[in-house]
Amino acid sequence: MYRVGIIDDEESVINDYMLKFRNYNRVNKLKEDEKFELIEIVLDKNHSRIIDDAIDKRVECLLIDNKIISKEGSNFTGAQLLKEFNKKVNDLPCIILTSWIDDARNSELVVSPLIFDKEIMMKEIVSEEFKNFMGKLEQAIKVFRKRISLNLSEYKSLKKRYDNDDLNAEEYQTMMNDYRILASYGYTESIPPELLDVKINNKLDSIINGIESLLEE
Repeated sequence: MYRVGIIDDEESVINDYMLKFRNYNRVNKLKEDEKFELIEIVLDKNHSRIIDDAIDKRVECLLIDNKIISKEGSNFTGAQLLKEFNKKVNDLPCIILTSWIDDARNSELVVSPLIFDKEIMMKEIVSEEFKNFMGKLEQAIKVFRKRISLNLSEYKSLKKRYDNDDLNAEEYQTMMNDYRILASYGYTESIPPELLDVKINNKLDSIINGIESLLEE
């Protein structure tokens, strides 16, 4: 199953999109692993919570409305949110849905191929336009899965070096970023990060103690 997240401030719109996805699955008689599931992502003025919710729900692609008002009344654009997603989960495909295409393009935060007119979601599910759109979602998710597998290879390599005390601080941060994403998506065993941090903290304590000893001399 393809897990697609939706970020929108209108509940009725989200419900309409969910129904459309279910009907698309049904009309096309898709097998279980070919179906699309649309998953609502929580809205919050704290963007980190939005991002964490998307990761926790293991979405593999995101549809983001470009003009959003959170329940707390804070305004932000999908383009701004996409930029923050890219900092934390760089490979997660994020698609902007908007009625104002030019505004989204002029923001210079999103490349044009990732911007779609919201009208695409109003198309008939048997139309070529909508089928092409769903095909792009499928392709984006397959690319994401491939990149996740590469992250897994990187993580395994760094973890092996970490176990041999052969990792600098920057590489350790890369390993932890890979770990948190991979664990959230079920690609690696879930280990409390604090257990991994213990080894680094012990190493730092050893370095600090060594420096203090030199100063005392």
